[in-house]
Amino acid sequence: MLSHSPDGTWLIKRSGMSRSVKATVKPRTCGVNHLIWRRLGSCWSTFPSRSESSARWVALVKPGGVVALHEADWGLEYGSLAALDRLLSVFADYSKANGIDLFVGRRLPRMLQAAGLVDVQVNSILQVCPLGNPRRMLLLEFAKNLRDRILSQGLIPEAEFNESIAALKLYLEDPASLVLSLLYIQAWGRKP
Repeated sequence: MLSHSPDGTWLIKRSGMSRSVKATVKPRTCGVNHLIWRRLGSCWSTFPSRSESSARWVALVKPGGVVALHEADWGLEYGSLAALDRLLSVFADYSKANGIDLFVGRRLPRMLQAAGLVDVQVNSILQVCPLGNPRRMLLLEFAKNLRDRILSQGLIPEAEFNESIAALKLYLEDPASLVLSLLYIQAWGRKP
């Protein structure tokens, strides 16, 4: 399934390609694509292992083709708000208990190399999120979305969770608070 990827424009120009490919893993598409572009976790959920998914993306491109991945990496420590640090700790515990790798972004280059790609390159993206930027409230939205699952797994008492959410909301609504996006890692390489 071919589709133009506006998010991949910079990467596509860097790799010399003129369009993006959203990979549907079907045997008839193996070895025929110029570029495979996947972002934010969707490429890991359909395979039992990351190495299998990396190898599958490589199989989809023809020799000389490029596999490009864009992933978040939660490797940031805020340190300026105890409630935020507590929620990040709870997110990490939840992720570990549910087989989610919050640090997959930093592993992308090695995974692409292990899958047989050459000329692997990396770009990192970190954004400042001023008041009004939708990414500013992302951790708050994650907490709200995961609330029931986090509480049902007993990772934090409900009262502490509610207090942490309230403190985080006040912090994020304060224009003086410096809020950074997650760290995003883009990695791409060419199939020999």
